[in-house]
Amino acid sequence: MKCKDKTEKLSQGRKYVGILFKCCNVYARIYKSRLGDRYSGYCPRCGRRVKLMIGPAGTENRFFTAK
Repeated sequence: MKCKDKTEKLSQGRKYVGILFKCCNVYARIYKSRLGDRYSGYCPRCGRRVKLMIGPAGTENRFFTAK
C-alpha cells in the first residue's frame, strides 16, 4: 500500500467527536460505537468514562466538554 493510499484510508476511519475532560484539563477524541447509537471513551489521564447518546435529531457540534 502506498503512503498516500494509507493516509486516505485513515482519514475515512471511524467517526469521532472531541471532548475536553475538565477533570484533568485534557482533550481527547471519543469514537462512535459499532452499533452507531453513541460515542464513548475515557479520560486519558484519570480514566473517567464519558458516553454521548445519539438522538434522533442529532447535532452539528463536533466538540464537547465533560465535567
